[in-house]
Order: sequence, then structure tokens, then C-alpha cells
Amino acid sequence: LRTELANLLIDAGSEGLIPEAIHRGVGVYESNRDTIEQHVAQTSIEYNLGNAKSGLYRITSDRSKTRRGLEEIELLTEAKNHYWRALKMSRSDMKRHKLMLRVNLGNVLSQVGRTVEALQYYDEALREDPDFPKASGNRARVLRILASISGPSTKLLQEAAEDYQKGAMGENVPSYVKQNWRQRARSIEEKLQLQAQRAPDLEKDHDKTEKQLE
Repeated sequence: LRTELANLLIDAGSEGLIPEAIHRGVGVYESNRDTIEQHVAQTSIEYNLGNAKSGLYRITSDRSKTRRGLEEIELLTEAKNHYWRALKMSRSDMKRHKLMLRVNLGNVLSQVGRTVEALQYYDEALREDPDFPKASGNRARVLRILASISGPSTKLLQEAAEDYQKGAMGENVPSYVKQNWRQRARSIEEKLQLQAQRAPDLEKDHDKTEKQLE
């Protein structure tokens, strides 16, 4: 009952952007840890504490609207550590639990700028379940980030569009998330089409410049 209460407070606080509820949920875990561990697997405890710290990070960063400060970095680091410990503690038969952990760990890593490591965790999840929508959708988001960092990359953007479309076709995905992913996929595809249309003009400009140099 205490575990259910703690998880309810953490989930409700994260969805409703109520930090007080999340702190109360974490407090239930911390003050009753010995008792809870007798009935609940440690990997589940670490998973829910990771969700709590991740939720607090989203609330804090949304309210600050500025560059991440020490508090936000600490919350992300704590969330990462909770997820990592939960993944190491999870049993081989906890397939969906491990899939969610890999995606959540990838999300936290991408938020601290460790995009390549984040991709590795999404890829691990997709190797376990190629149709896991959360892995596809978040992988697409990170690919877009990589494309913006490394410069225009048709291959990365194509992969991102495909992952968004694949994620939008998954089951148990909220309709608003599906709609968002489909819109992002269309936006990428339109951008790629525009780049393809401009390519001949760029080639012509290059030839003209070469002649002028001569």
C-alpha cells in the first residue's frame, strides 16, 4: 500500500507538474525503505525514484526557462544513477521493465548532452523489441539533435523521420504523442524534399563560381 501511494504521488506530481507531490512520494520511499524492500524488488524502487528525479528535473527546468543550473544537473545525475542501478538489478525475465529502463536512461543521457550513449540504449531496446514505440520516438529526437550538431545530414534526418513514423504506429501510445511524431516526420520529409529541389541550383551556383574564378 505504501509503495502504491508513493508511485501514485510521483506519477501524479510528474503529470500535473506538482513538485510537492513528488517530494512526498520520495519521502514515503526513503522513510519506509527497509519495509518496502521486503515486498518490492529493488530494481522497481530504483526505477520509481529515477522517475521522481526526472519529473522534478522537468518541472524545475520548465519553470526556470534558462540554462540548466546546479539543481537541475544534480537531479539529472540522480535520475541517471537510479535508472542505471535499476537496470543492473533487473532480472532477465523482466523484459518490459528493462525496455523502459533503457529508454528512460537514454532520455536522461540525451538531456545531459551524451547523445551517442543515449542512442546506444535506444538501440539496445530496439534489438530486444523492434516495435517498442518509445525507443523509436526518442531515438528520432536524438538523431535530429545529432543532425543539428554535425550539420545537414540527409541520412540522419531520413532515419529520424522513419523512426518517428514507426513510433507513431506503435500500440499504447497516447494519441497526442502519435500526432506530434507524425507532424515531426512530415516536417523532416518536407525539409529533405526542399533540400533535394535546391541541390541542382547549388550545383549551378558552384559551376558559375568556378567560371568566375577562372
